[in-house]
Parts: sequence; structure tokens; C-alpha cells
Amino acid sequence: MCSKAADPDASLASWAVRYAASLDGVMVVLSGMSDVEQMEDNLSYMKDFSPLSEEEREVVAKAQQVMASIPLIPLSPPAITAPRSVPMPSASPAPLRP
Repeated sequence: MCSKAADPDASLASWAVRYAASLDGVMVVLSGMSDVEQMEDNLSYMKDFSPLSEEEREVVAKAQQVMASIPLIPLSPPAITAPRSVPMPSASPAPLRP
């Protein structure tokens, strides 16, 4: 069962944030938002927060199994590396121009 089948009205973001907020020891979850619609979505499920139910945890576990079965693409080291020391600008700010 996928998240949409388990709760058709829930956004994927709501699953992710509620998962993170349901973990033991988590006191704060910071969620990025790009628009008012996303903010309203976040508020809708966090206003009266309820941790993931056992059934929802099973849905997440199944999704994790599917993701784990996808072969990974090996990454090679980057061709260009940063220099060991990068000169830093002076600590005093540049003067403002009129």
C-alpha cells in the first residue's frame, strides 16, 4: 500500500514531516515551504499533531523496502577539489556607497 492509498488526502510532505516528528527524541521539525499552500498544508497536520499510527508506520516501512531495492549508481570522486586554504576577505565590511 502506498501513502496515497493509505491516506488519499495527505501530502507526501505531511508523511515526511510526521515521520520525522514521530521519532523518539525529536522535539522540533523544520520544514521548508515555498508558498502559502505549502504552509497551510504543514499547519493542517501539525496543528493537532498525531504521531504515525502503526498502520502508517507499516506503509513507511514498505516504502523503505522498495527504495532499498533500487540499485544505487556509484559516484566517482570529483575531478576538481577545493584548495586546502582559501583566502578570506578582511573582517571589516566594505564601506557603503552613497
